[in-house]
Amino acid sequence: MEYKNLSIYLGSKCNANCTYCHRDITNDVSLSTNFLQNISNNSQLKRIKFFGGEPTLYLSEMQNIINALPNKDVKKWISTNGLLLTDDQVFNFILKNNIIVTISYDGLRGLRQYKNIFDNVDYLKRLQQLDKIDTSTTIFRNNVFYFTELLKEFDELSHKTKKNITLYPHFMHCLDKSDQMLNLSLTTVHMEEYLKQYKKYVSKYLHDYWYYGITNIKLEKLNWHLETKLKTFFIPGETICVNHNSIKTDTQGNCYYCLYRRNKITYLGTVDDSVEDILLKSQELIDIYSPKCLKCSLYPHCGAACILSETHHVECYFYKNILPWYQDELSRYVS
Repeated sequence: MEYKNLSIYLGSKCNANCTYCHRDITNDVSLSTNFLQNISNNSQLKRIKFFGGEPTLYLSEMQNIINALPNKDVKKWISTNGLLLTDDQVFNFILKNNIIVTISYDGLRGLRQYKNIFDNVDYLKRLQQLDKIDTSTTIFRNNVFYFTELLKEFDELSHKTKKNITLYPHFMHCLDKSDQMLNLSLTTVHMEEYLKQYKKYVSKYLHDYWYYGITNIKLEKLNWHLETKLKTFFIPGETICVNHNSIKTDTQGNCYYCLYRRNKITYLGTVDDSVEDILLKSQELIDIYSPKCLKCSLYPHCGAACILSETHHVECYFYKNILPWYQDELSRYVS
């Protein structure tokens, strides 16, 4: 199977212990030569993304994968908590391999259990050496009502790093029924408040852009998220997680519906299987966990959200409210 986008789960080791983390902690699997050969033979590959755990704890595995890439044009991302960006070996590895860094930043209200590079004034200048910095902000109960404060924090981060640091939010996925997960996950009450704030700032972005030709960098990713959703058209079996262009694997080349729930239920096959076989198993999972999605008119755009989440209905509530609203809002400016 040839694919354009590959997300690789390197392993479960992490140097933080966030209460809202939804990954399964399992034994690591070794990096297989067959998987590396598959990567090397994939002429369609455009980008790879490294996930964990904490990917910076797996430098040798990442280097071996990068060495196997079919060409130098393949873009590389790493999703990191940013703790080890202060380490010379880690930072030089990222610079040498031209890896785009996505740093987790959930805000001061997020009650993080660690301080990452954004909090370390001695190392902030390092970030100025990177061509681009992305961020990933988990929205959960502890920060959902503080959207305005989050945006202010990102303003401060931009000033500190002299980079355009833009807020890109995503929801905490409640992947089990533990009290900890359920107590941190969002309800429709939380989502209602979140929708008010999200609509407010996207409206401002559109107004500034279409009336004055100003691109509000701080709000750009909020609009981009919705704009991309409307342009996307998933077919049955495809989701945001698994589709014709993208798959998720471990370092053995095993494909899973979800990187954070790697088990017999979410197993879809291997990178050597056909796209059709992978998507057939993906559709079977949707039929089991969220059969209503395939009948919904918004499914082609939202990609069923996180069907494994115990609070899937809350994410569904968000998309059913935000996407029709965004279409109407956009029609005020685009005929």
